[in-house]
Amino acid sequence: MTRRIDALLVVIVGVAACASQAVAQTATRTIVVPAPAARLVAQTAASRPFGSAGTMQRPIQLTSHGYVEEEFFVGGTANVYDWNADGSVAVRHGGLPYVTRILVRRPADPARFSGTVLVDFGNRGAGFDTFAVWGQLSQHLLANGHAYVGATVFANNVGALRMFDPQRYADLAFPRPVETCGPARRETWNRPADSFPPAEDGVRWDVMSQLGALLKGDAATRPLAGYRVEHVFASMQSGGDLPTYISAMARSTRLSNGRPVYDAFLIKDSGGPRVPLNDCARPLPEGDPRRIIRDVGVPVMHLVAQNAVSSDTRRPDSDVPGDRFRRYEIPGASHFDWWQYNYPAVEDMAKAGVPPLTAHWMFPSQCEPHRVALNEFPLPYLFAGAFANLEAWVRRGTTPPKAPVIELRGETAATDEFGNAKGGVRTPWVDVPTATFHATMEGGGGTPFRCDDNGYWTPFAWNRLEQLYGRTETYTARFLAAVDRLAAERWVTSLDAQKIKDEFRAQHP
Repeated sequence: MTRRIDALLVVIVGVAACASQAVAQTATRTIVVPAPAARLVAQTAASRPFGSAGTMQRPIQLTSHGYVEEEFFVGGTANVYDWNADGSVAVRHGGLPYVTRILVRRPADPARFSGTVLVDFGNRGAGFDTFAVWGQLSQHLLANGHAYVGATVFANNVGALRMFDPQRYADLAFPRPVETCGPARRETWNRPADSFPPAEDGVRWDVMSQLGALLKGDAATRPLAGYRVEHVFASMQSGGDLPTYISAMARSTRLSNGRPVYDAFLIKDSGGPRVPLNDCARPLPEGDPRRIIRDVGVPVMHLVAQNAVSSDTRRPDSDVPGDRFRRYEIPGASHFDWWQYNYPAVEDMAKAGVPPLTAHWMFPSQCEPHRVALNEFPLPYLFAGAFANLEAWVRRGTTPPKAPVIELRGETAATDEFGNAKGGVRTPWVDVPTATFHATMEGGGGTPFRCDDNGYWTPFAWNRLEQLYGRTETYTARFLAAVDRLAAERWVTSLDAQKIKDEFRAQHP
Protein backbone atom coordinates (compact mmCIF):
# COMPACT_ATOMS: atom_id res chain seq x y z
CA MET A 1 0.00 0.00 0.00
CA THR A 2 1.27 3.49 -0.76
CA ARG A 3 2.39 5.67 2.13
CA ARG A 4 -0.36 8.16 1.39
CA ILE A 5 -3.15 5.59 1.83
CA ASP A 6 -1.43 4.21 4.96
CA ALA A 7 -1.43 7.71 6.38
CA LEU A 8 -5.10 8.15 5.60
CA LEU A 9 -5.97 5.03 7.56
CA VAL A 10 -4.09 6.34 10.58
CA VAL A 11 -6.02 9.60 10.37
CA ILE A 12 -9.34 7.73 10.26
CA VAL A 13 -8.55 6.24 13.66
CA GLY A 14 -7.63 9.67 14.96
CA VAL A 15 -10.86 11.22 13.71
CA ALA A 16 -12.90 8.52 15.44
CA ALA A 17 -11.01 9.01 18.70
CA CYS A 18 -11.35 12.80 18.89
CA ALA A 19 -14.63 13.43 17.07
CA SER A 20 -15.94 16.89 17.77
CA GLN A 21 -19.40 18.42 17.63
CA ALA A 22 -20.66 20.47 14.70
CA VAL A 23 -18.02 22.56 12.96
CA ALA A 24 -18.95 26.08 11.88
CA GLN A 25 -20.11 26.00 8.27
CA THR A 26 -17.91 27.49 5.58
CA ALA A 27 -19.76 28.69 2.49
CA THR A 28 -18.37 27.66 -0.88
CA ARG A 29 -19.33 28.52 -4.44
CA THR A 30 -16.67 26.69 -6.46
CA ILE A 31 -15.07 23.47 -5.28
CA VAL A 32 -11.80 22.52 -6.95
CA VAL A 33 -11.72 18.72 -6.87
CA PRO A 34 -8.40 17.02 -6.07
CA ALA A 35 -7.49 13.61 -7.46
CA PRO A 36 -7.19 10.94 -4.74
CA ALA A 37 -4.45 8.33 -4.48
CA ALA A 38 -4.99 4.98 -6.24
CA ARG A 39 -3.33 1.59 -5.87
CA LEU A 40 -3.80 -1.52 -8.00
CA VAL A 41 -4.82 -4.59 -5.97
CA ALA A 42 -3.60 -7.90 -7.34
CA GLN A 43 -5.96 -10.74 -8.13
CA THR A 44 -4.81 -14.23 -7.20
CA ALA A 45 -6.33 -17.68 -6.88
CA ALA A 46 -6.94 -16.93 -3.20
CA SER A 47 -8.00 -13.28 -3.50
CA ARG A 48 -10.30 -11.76 -6.11
CA PRO A 49 -12.63 -8.77 -6.37
CA PHE A 50 -16.21 -9.02 -5.20
CA GLY A 51 -18.55 -8.59 -8.17
CA SER A 52 -15.97 -9.27 -10.86
CA ALA A 53 -17.53 -9.77 -14.30
CA GLY A 54 -16.44 -13.39 -14.58
CA THR A 55 -17.90 -14.50 -11.23
CA MET A 56 -21.45 -13.22 -11.59
CA GLN A 57 -24.45 -15.52 -11.89
CA ARG A 58 -24.35 -14.85 -15.65
CA PRO A 59 -20.60 -14.37 -16.07
CA ILE A 60 -19.00 -12.29 -18.82
CA GLN A 61 -15.53 -13.45 -19.79
CA LEU A 62 -14.00 -10.07 -20.55
CA THR A 63 -10.92 -11.52 -22.25
CA SER A 64 -13.14 -12.84 -25.06
CA HIS A 65 -14.13 -9.21 -25.71
CA GLY A 66 -10.55 -7.98 -25.61
CA TYR A 67 -11.00 -6.42 -22.16
CA VAL A 68 -9.23 -6.62 -18.82
CA GLU A 69 -10.60 -6.01 -15.34
CA GLU A 70 -8.62 -4.48 -12.47
CA GLU A 71 -9.48 -3.43 -8.94
CA PHE A 72 -7.99 -0.32 -7.34
CA PHE A 73 -8.12 0.99 -3.80
CA VAL A 74 -8.68 4.74 -3.81
CA GLY A 75 -8.01 7.00 -0.83
CA GLY A 76 -8.26 10.69 -0.08
CA THR A 77 -9.87 13.23 2.24
CA ALA A 78 -13.42 14.44 1.81
CA ASN A 79 -15.81 17.06 3.14
CA VAL A 80 -19.33 16.76 4.50
CA TYR A 81 -21.77 19.36 3.14
CA ASP A 82 -25.04 21.14 3.86
CA TRP A 83 -27.31 23.02 1.47
CA ASN A 84 -27.37 26.79 1.27
CA ALA A 85 -30.76 28.33 0.57
CA ASP A 86 -29.61 29.50 -2.87
CA GLY A 87 -28.91 25.92 -4.00
CA SER A 88 -25.16 26.01 -3.43
CA VAL A 89 -23.51 23.95 -0.72
CA ALA A 90 -21.43 24.71 2.35
CA VAL A 91 -18.77 22.65 4.10
CA ARG A 92 -20.07 21.27 7.40
CA HIS A 93 -16.98 19.19 8.25
CA GLY A 94 -13.73 19.04 6.33
CA GLY A 95 -10.73 16.80 5.83
CA LEU A 96 -12.28 13.39 6.62
CA PRO A 97 -10.22 10.48 5.26
CA TYR A 98 -11.64 7.52 3.35
CA VAL A 99 -10.44 4.48 1.42
CA THR A 100 -12.76 2.75 -1.06
CA ARG A 101 -12.47 0.61 -4.18
CA ILE A 102 -13.25 0.75 -7.89
CA LEU A 103 -13.53 -1.98 -10.53
CA VAL A 104 -12.11 -0.90 -13.90
CA ARG A 105 -12.98 -2.70 -17.14
CA ARG A 106 -11.04 -1.41 -20.15
CA PRO A 107 -9.92 -2.58 -23.58
CA ALA A 108 -6.63 -4.45 -23.27
CA ASP A 109 -5.34 -2.52 -26.29
CA PRO A 110 -5.35 1.28 -25.72
CA ALA A 111 -5.84 1.71 -29.48
CA ARG A 112 -9.32 0.15 -29.11
CA PHE A 113 -10.34 2.64 -26.41
CA SER A 114 -13.05 5.04 -27.56
CA GLY A 115 -12.01 7.82 -25.19
CA THR A 116 -15.29 7.51 -23.20
CA VAL A 117 -15.46 6.28 -19.59
CA LEU A 118 -18.70 5.39 -17.83
CA VAL A 119 -18.63 5.52 -14.00
CA ASP A 120 -21.38 3.45 -12.35
CA PHE A 121 -21.87 4.18 -8.63
CA GLY A 122 -22.95 1.04 -6.77
CA ASN A 123 -26.41 1.02 -5.21
CA ARG A 124 -26.66 0.06 -1.52
CA GLY A 125 -30.28 -1.18 -1.47
CA ALA A 126 -29.40 -4.88 -1.86
CA GLY A 127 -26.88 -4.73 1.00
CA PHE A 128 -23.86 -4.82 -1.30
CA ASP A 129 -22.72 -3.06 -4.48
CA THR A 130 -25.22 -3.56 -7.29
CA PHE A 131 -24.35 -2.05 -10.66
CA ALA A 132 -27.64 -1.86 -12.55
CA VAL A 133 -26.26 0.32 -15.33
CA TRP A 134 -23.60 -2.29 -16.13
CA GLY A 135 -26.45 -4.80 -16.37
CA GLN A 136 -28.14 -2.62 -18.99
CA LEU A 137 -25.11 -1.37 -20.92
CA SER A 138 -22.38 -4.02 -20.69
CA GLN A 139 -22.77 -5.33 -24.24
CA HIS A 140 -22.87 -1.83 -25.75
CA LEU A 141 -19.81 -0.71 -23.79
CA LEU A 142 -17.79 -3.78 -24.74
CA ALA A 143 -18.75 -3.56 -28.42
CA ASN A 144 -17.75 0.10 -28.68
CA GLY A 145 -14.44 0.17 -26.82
CA HIS A 146 -15.71 2.23 -23.88
CA ALA A 147 -14.17 1.89 -20.42
CA TYR A 148 -16.31 1.10 -17.38
CA VAL A 149 -15.70 1.90 -13.71
CA GLY A 150 -17.85 0.43 -10.93
CA ALA A 151 -17.39 2.46 -7.73
CA THR A 152 -18.16 1.70 -4.07
CA VAL A 153 -19.46 4.92 -2.47
CA PHE A 154 -21.43 3.77 0.60
CA ALA A 155 -20.14 2.68 4.02
CA ASN A 156 -22.52 -0.31 4.17
CA ASN A 157 -21.19 -1.62 0.86
CA VAL A 158 -17.67 -1.28 2.24
CA GLY A 159 -18.82 -3.44 5.15
CA ALA A 160 -20.18 -6.06 2.73
CA LEU A 161 -16.79 -6.16 1.01
CA ARG A 162 -15.04 -6.70 4.34
CA MET A 163 -17.42 -9.56 5.13
CA PHE A 164 -16.78 -11.15 1.74
CA ASP A 165 -12.99 -11.07 2.15
CA PRO A 166 -11.71 -9.67 5.45
CA GLN A 167 -8.09 -9.83 4.31
CA ARG A 168 -8.44 -8.31 0.86
CA TYR A 169 -10.68 -5.46 1.98
CA ALA A 170 -9.31 -4.82 5.49
CA ASP A 171 -7.96 -1.38 4.48
CA LEU A 172 -11.27 0.00 3.21
CA ALA A 173 -12.99 2.50 5.52
CA PHE A 174 -15.34 5.46 5.62
CA PRO A 175 -14.80 8.06 8.37
CA ARG A 176 -16.47 7.77 11.75
CA PRO A 177 -19.24 10.32 12.41
CA VAL A 178 -17.93 13.67 13.56
CA GLU A 179 -21.12 14.59 15.41
CA THR A 180 -23.95 12.78 17.15
CA CYS A 181 -27.47 13.42 15.90
CA GLY A 182 -29.76 10.78 17.28
CA PRO A 183 -29.84 6.97 17.33
CA ALA A 184 -27.24 5.16 15.24
CA ARG A 185 -28.54 3.89 11.90
CA ARG A 186 -29.26 0.17 12.02
CA GLU A 187 -27.56 -2.15 9.54
CA THR A 188 -30.69 -3.16 7.68
CA TRP A 189 -29.57 -6.67 6.72
CA ASN A 190 -28.81 -7.70 10.34
CA ARG A 191 -25.14 -8.39 9.76
CA PRO A 192 -22.36 -8.38 12.39
CA ALA A 193 -21.82 -4.93 13.88
CA ASP A 194 -18.04 -5.21 13.80
CA SER A 195 -18.14 -5.18 9.99
CA PHE A 196 -20.39 -2.12 9.97
CA PRO A 197 -19.08 0.49 12.43
CA PRO A 198 -20.82 3.89 12.53
CA ALA A 199 -19.72 5.93 9.51
CA GLU A 200 -20.51 9.26 7.81
CA ASP A 201 -21.93 8.58 4.36
CA GLY A 202 -22.00 12.32 3.72
CA VAL A 203 -18.45 12.08 2.36
CA ARG A 204 -19.75 10.20 -0.67
CA TRP A 205 -20.40 13.38 -2.65
CA ASP A 206 -16.71 14.27 -2.55
CA VAL A 207 -15.77 10.64 -3.17
CA MET A 208 -17.90 10.68 -6.33
CA SER A 209 -16.27 13.92 -7.51
CA GLN A 210 -12.75 12.78 -6.71
CA LEU A 211 -13.18 9.57 -8.67
CA GLY A 212 -13.97 11.66 -11.75
CA ALA A 213 -10.89 13.78 -11.12
CA LEU A 214 -8.79 10.63 -10.75
CA LEU A 215 -9.95 9.20 -14.08
CA LYS A 216 -9.30 12.48 -15.91
CA GLY A 217 -6.01 13.19 -14.17
CA ASP A 218 -2.54 12.83 -15.64
CA ALA A 219 -0.80 10.96 -12.81
CA ALA A 220 1.17 7.92 -13.95
CA THR A 221 -0.59 5.85 -11.26
CA ARG A 222 -4.14 6.66 -12.37
CA PRO A 223 -6.25 3.63 -13.33
CA LEU A 224 -6.35 4.53 -17.05
CA ALA A 225 -2.76 5.69 -17.42
CA GLY A 226 -1.72 5.35 -21.05
CA TYR A 227 -5.33 5.69 -22.26
CA ARG A 228 -6.61 8.84 -23.96
CA VAL A 229 -9.52 9.79 -21.70
CA GLU A 230 -11.70 12.34 -23.51
CA HIS A 231 -15.01 12.20 -21.64
CA VAL A 232 -16.19 10.73 -18.35
CA PHE A 233 -19.90 10.13 -17.76
CA ALA A 234 -21.51 9.31 -14.38
CA SER A 235 -24.43 6.92 -13.92
CA MET A 236 -26.37 5.15 -11.19
CA GLN A 237 -29.62 3.49 -10.21
CA SER A 238 -30.52 4.78 -6.78
CA GLY A 239 -33.19 6.20 -4.50
CA GLY A 240 -32.12 9.71 -5.41
CA ASP A 241 -28.37 9.76 -4.76
CA LEU A 242 -27.19 10.59 -8.28
CA PRO A 243 -29.91 13.23 -8.80
CA THR A 244 -28.88 14.76 -5.46
CA TYR A 245 -25.23 14.77 -6.47
CA ILE A 246 -26.12 16.43 -9.78
CA SER A 247 -28.27 19.10 -8.17
CA ALA A 248 -25.96 19.83 -5.23
CA MET A 249 -22.46 19.29 -6.61
CA ALA A 250 -22.27 19.30 -10.42
CA ARG A 251 -22.57 23.08 -10.84
CA SER A 252 -20.03 23.80 -8.08
CA THR A 253 -17.34 21.21 -8.68
CA ARG A 254 -14.54 21.82 -11.15
CA LEU A 255 -11.22 20.24 -11.99
CA SER A 256 -8.08 22.29 -11.47
CA ASN A 257 -8.22 23.28 -15.17
CA GLY A 258 -11.73 24.70 -14.71
CA ARG A 259 -13.49 21.91 -16.62
CA PRO A 260 -16.49 19.97 -15.21
CA VAL A 261 -15.70 16.77 -13.34
CA TYR A 262 -18.27 14.78 -15.36
CA ASP A 263 -19.20 15.55 -18.96
CA ALA A 264 -22.73 14.08 -18.75
CA PHE A 265 -25.02 12.14 -16.43
CA LEU A 266 -27.15 9.04 -17.11
CA ILE A 267 -29.70 8.34 -14.38
CA LYS A 268 -31.56 5.03 -14.14
CA ASP A 269 -34.89 5.43 -12.34
CA SER A 270 -34.21 7.10 -8.94
CA GLY A 271 -36.13 9.76 -7.12
CA GLY A 272 -35.44 13.44 -7.35
CA PRO A 273 -32.63 15.36 -5.60
CA ARG A 274 -34.07 14.83 -2.13
CA VAL A 275 -31.41 12.73 -0.35
CA PRO A 276 -29.92 14.41 2.77
CA LEU A 277 -26.41 15.69 2.15
CA ASN A 278 -25.15 14.35 5.49
CA ASP A 279 -26.25 11.88 8.13
CA CYS A 280 -27.60 14.62 10.41
CA ALA A 281 -29.56 16.47 7.73
CA ARG A 282 -33.18 16.11 6.69
CA PRO A 283 -34.42 15.45 3.16
CA LEU A 284 -35.47 18.48 1.12
CA PRO A 285 -39.22 19.09 1.55
CA GLU A 286 -41.72 18.65 -1.25
CA GLY A 287 -41.94 21.70 -3.45
CA ASP A 288 -38.38 22.79 -2.74
CA PRO A 289 -36.89 24.01 -6.06
CA ARG A 290 -33.65 22.16 -5.29
CA ARG A 291 -35.55 18.88 -5.80
CA ILE A 292 -35.65 19.47 -9.56
CA ILE A 293 -32.47 19.09 -11.64
CA ARG A 294 -31.80 22.34 -13.50
CA ASP A 295 -28.92 24.27 -15.07
CA VAL A 296 -26.31 21.59 -14.49
CA GLY A 297 -24.02 22.80 -17.27
CA VAL A 298 -23.64 19.37 -18.91
CA PRO A 299 -26.25 17.05 -20.50
CA VAL A 300 -28.45 14.94 -18.22
CA MET A 301 -30.53 11.93 -19.34
CA HIS A 302 -33.03 10.30 -17.00
CA LEU A 303 -34.41 6.87 -18.01
CA VAL A 304 -37.37 5.81 -15.89
CA ALA A 305 -39.06 2.39 -15.87
CA GLN A 306 -42.84 2.34 -15.74
CA ASN A 307 -43.10 1.32 -12.08
CA ALA A 308 -40.57 3.98 -11.05
CA VAL A 309 -42.46 6.90 -12.62
CA SER A 310 -43.48 9.67 -10.27
CA SER A 311 -44.82 13.07 -11.23
CA ASP A 312 -42.80 14.88 -8.55
CA THR A 313 -39.48 14.23 -10.34
CA ARG A 314 -40.63 15.37 -13.77
CA ARG A 315 -39.38 18.47 -15.54
CA PRO A 316 -39.56 19.54 -19.21
CA ASP A 317 -36.90 18.47 -21.68
CA SER A 318 -34.52 21.23 -22.68
CA ASP A 319 -31.95 22.03 -25.36
CA VAL A 320 -30.93 25.31 -23.71
CA PRO A 321 -27.13 25.53 -23.35
CA GLY A 322 -26.29 24.89 -19.70
CA ASP A 323 -29.63 23.14 -19.09
CA ARG A 324 -29.65 20.24 -21.56
CA PHE A 325 -32.03 17.58 -20.27
CA ARG A 326 -33.99 14.55 -21.44
CA ARG A 327 -36.41 12.32 -19.53
CA TYR A 328 -37.48 9.00 -21.03
CA GLU A 329 -40.29 7.01 -19.37
CA ILE A 330 -40.55 3.46 -20.68
CA PRO A 331 -43.80 1.43 -20.57
CA GLY A 332 -43.28 -2.25 -19.87
CA ALA A 333 -39.93 -1.78 -18.12
CA SER A 334 -39.57 -2.30 -14.38
CA HIS A 335 -37.20 -0.93 -11.78
CA PHE A 336 -35.91 -4.45 -11.09
CA ASP A 337 -35.61 -6.81 -14.05
CA TRP A 338 -33.67 -9.76 -15.42
CA TRP A 339 -30.78 -7.48 -16.40
CA GLN A 340 -30.65 -5.87 -12.95
CA TYR A 341 -30.45 -9.24 -11.24
CA ASN A 342 -27.12 -10.36 -12.65
CA TYR A 343 -25.76 -10.50 -9.12
CA PRO A 344 -22.65 -12.18 -7.70
CA ALA A 345 -22.61 -15.94 -7.29
CA VAL A 346 -24.85 -17.31 -4.53
CA GLU A 347 -21.89 -18.26 -2.35
CA ASP A 348 -20.38 -14.78 -2.77
CA MET A 349 -23.63 -13.12 -1.71
CA ALA A 350 -23.77 -15.37 1.35
CA LYS A 351 -20.21 -14.39 2.30
CA ALA A 352 -21.26 -10.73 2.03
CA GLY A 353 -24.09 -11.41 4.48
CA VAL A 354 -27.08 -11.31 2.10
CA PRO A 355 -27.93 -14.92 1.16
CA PRO A 356 -30.53 -15.19 -1.63
CA LEU A 357 -33.68 -17.25 -1.34
CA THR A 358 -32.62 -19.42 -4.31
CA ALA A 359 -30.16 -19.17 -7.16
CA HIS A 360 -33.07 -18.04 -9.35
CA TRP A 361 -34.51 -15.47 -6.93
CA MET A 362 -31.64 -13.40 -5.68
CA PHE A 363 -33.21 -11.87 -2.58
CA PRO A 364 -34.07 -13.31 0.84
CA SER A 365 -37.79 -12.60 0.30
CA GLN A 366 -40.37 -14.02 -2.11
CA CYS A 367 -43.04 -12.05 -3.98
CA GLU A 368 -46.50 -12.76 -5.32
CA PRO A 369 -47.47 -13.96 -7.83
CA HIS A 370 -45.06 -16.77 -7.00
CA ARG A 371 -42.74 -18.27 -9.62
CA VAL A 372 -43.44 -15.56 -12.19
CA ALA A 373 -40.49 -15.00 -14.52
CA LEU A 374 -38.41 -11.89 -13.94
CA ASN A 375 -39.24 -9.12 -16.36
CA GLU A 376 -37.16 -9.58 -19.52
CA PHE A 377 -38.33 -6.43 -21.28
CA PRO A 378 -35.30 -5.66 -23.52
CA LEU A 379 -34.38 -2.41 -21.80
CA PRO A 380 -30.66 -2.74 -22.68
CA TYR A 381 -31.46 -1.82 -26.28
CA LEU A 382 -33.06 1.45 -25.18
CA PHE A 383 -30.20 2.13 -22.77
CA ALA A 384 -27.69 1.62 -25.56
CA GLY A 385 -29.63 3.99 -27.80
CA ALA A 386 -29.77 6.59 -25.04
CA PHE A 387 -26.06 6.26 -24.32
CA ALA A 388 -25.19 6.62 -28.01
CA ASN A 389 -27.36 9.74 -28.17
CA LEU A 390 -25.79 11.11 -24.99
CA GLU A 391 -22.33 10.63 -26.47
CA ALA A 392 -23.35 12.40 -29.67
CA TRP A 393 -24.82 15.25 -27.60
CA VAL A 394 -21.52 15.71 -25.75
CA ARG A 395 -19.14 15.14 -28.66
CA ARG A 396 -20.98 16.74 -31.58
CA GLY A 397 -23.88 18.69 -30.11
CA THR A 398 -26.42 16.39 -31.82
CA THR A 399 -29.73 16.77 -29.97
CA PRO A 400 -31.40 13.51 -28.87
CA PRO A 401 -35.02 12.65 -29.65
CA LYS A 402 -37.84 13.66 -27.32
CA ALA A 403 -40.72 11.54 -26.05
CA PRO A 404 -43.93 12.27 -24.15
CA VAL A 405 -44.20 11.10 -20.55
CA ILE A 406 -46.39 8.19 -19.49
CA GLU A 407 -49.98 9.29 -18.96
CA LEU A 408 -50.93 9.13 -15.28
CA ARG A 409 -54.20 8.87 -13.39
CA GLY A 410 -53.09 10.03 -10.00
CA GLU A 411 -49.73 8.30 -9.69
CA THR A 412 -50.76 5.20 -11.69
CA ALA A 413 -50.27 4.76 -15.43
CA ALA A 414 -53.32 5.18 -17.64
CA THR A 415 -53.64 2.04 -19.79
CA ASP A 416 -54.83 1.16 -23.29
CA GLU A 417 -57.20 -1.61 -24.35
CA PHE A 418 -54.41 -4.15 -23.79
CA GLY A 419 -53.75 -3.02 -20.22
CA ASN A 420 -50.43 -1.40 -21.16
CA ALA A 421 -49.38 2.15 -20.31
CA LYS A 422 -50.13 5.05 -22.62
CA GLY A 423 -47.45 7.55 -23.57
CA GLY A 424 -43.75 7.30 -22.89
CA VAL A 425 -41.17 5.86 -25.29
CA ARG A 426 -43.14 3.62 -27.62
CA THR A 427 -41.69 0.23 -28.51
CA PRO A 428 -42.86 -2.86 -30.43
CA TRP A 429 -43.43 -4.74 -27.17
CA VAL A 430 -46.27 -2.41 -26.15
CA ASP A 431 -47.41 -1.16 -29.58
CA VAL A 432 -47.59 -4.64 -31.14
CA PRO A 433 -48.37 -6.49 -27.91
CA THR A 434 -48.66 -10.17 -27.11
CA ALA A 435 -49.00 -9.67 -23.34
CA THR A 436 -50.08 -7.25 -20.61
CA PHE A 437 -47.53 -5.67 -18.31
CA HIS A 438 -48.31 -5.53 -14.58
CA ALA A 439 -46.22 -2.88 -12.87
CA THR A 440 -45.92 -4.41 -9.39
CA MET A 441 -45.68 -7.63 -7.46
CA GLU A 442 -46.92 -8.04 -3.90
CA GLY A 443 -45.34 -9.20 -0.68
CA GLY A 444 -41.93 -8.91 0.86
CA GLY A 445 -40.30 -9.72 4.15
CA GLY A 446 -38.27 -8.19 6.92
CA THR A 447 -35.58 -6.79 4.63
CA PRO A 448 -35.40 -3.61 2.54
CA PHE A 449 -36.27 -5.61 -0.58
CA ARG A 450 -39.35 -4.16 -2.29
CA CYS A 451 -41.61 -6.50 -4.24
CA ASP A 452 -43.37 -3.58 -5.89
CA ASP A 453 -40.18 -2.77 -7.80
CA ASN A 454 -40.71 -5.98 -9.80
CA GLY A 455 -43.07 -5.95 -12.78
CA TYR A 456 -44.23 -8.98 -14.75
CA TRP A 457 -46.12 -9.93 -17.93
CA THR A 458 -49.15 -12.14 -18.59
CA PRO A 459 -49.33 -13.48 -22.17
CA PHE A 460 -52.49 -13.15 -24.26
CA ALA A 461 -54.49 -16.29 -24.94
CA TRP A 462 -54.12 -17.72 -28.44
CA ASN A 463 -57.66 -16.75 -29.49
CA ARG A 464 -56.95 -13.12 -28.57
CA LEU A 465 -53.78 -13.16 -30.66
CA GLU A 466 -55.83 -14.47 -33.58
CA GLN A 467 -58.37 -11.69 -33.14
CA LEU A 468 -55.63 -9.05 -33.04
CA TYR A 469 -53.40 -10.22 -35.87
CA GLY A 470 -55.15 -12.98 -37.79
CA ARG A 471 -52.12 -14.52 -39.47
CA THR A 472 -48.59 -14.81 -38.08
CA GLU A 473 -47.34 -12.90 -41.11
CA THR A 474 -49.42 -9.87 -40.10
CA TYR A 475 -47.94 -9.84 -36.60
CA THR A 476 -44.43 -10.24 -38.00
CA ALA A 477 -44.80 -7.38 -40.46
CA ARG A 478 -46.19 -5.01 -37.81
CA PHE A 479 -43.50 -5.88 -35.28
CA LEU A 480 -40.61 -5.47 -37.73
CA ALA A 481 -42.03 -2.17 -38.96
CA ALA A 482 -42.12 -0.95 -35.36
CA VAL A 483 -38.45 -1.93 -34.98
CA ASP A 484 -37.60 0.09 -38.09
CA ARG A 485 -39.34 3.08 -36.53
CA LEU A 486 -37.30 2.63 -33.35
CA ALA A 487 -34.09 2.84 -35.34
CA ALA A 488 -35.24 5.70 -37.58
CA GLU A 489 -36.17 7.80 -34.55
CA ARG A 490 -32.84 6.90 -32.84
CA TRP A 491 -34.32 5.10 -29.84
CA VAL A 492 -32.04 2.14 -30.62
CA THR A 493 -28.84 1.92 -32.60
CA SER A 494 -28.97 0.49 -36.13
CA LEU A 495 -26.84 -2.44 -34.97
CA ASP A 496 -29.26 -3.23 -32.15
CA ALA A 497 -32.26 -2.88 -34.46
CA GLN A 498 -30.77 -5.66 -36.58
CA LYS A 499 -30.18 -7.76 -33.44
CA ILE A 500 -33.83 -7.31 -32.43
CA LYS A 501 -34.96 -8.44 -35.87
CA ASP A 502 -32.64 -11.43 -35.87
CA GLU A 503 -33.84 -12.48 -32.42
CA PHE A 504 -37.47 -12.05 -33.46
CA ARG A 505 -37.04 -14.14 -36.61
CA ALA A 506 -35.27 -16.88 -34.63
CA GLN A 507 -38.26 -17.03 -32.27
CA HIS A 508 -40.85 -16.77 -35.06
CA PRO A 509 -39.48 -18.85 -37.95
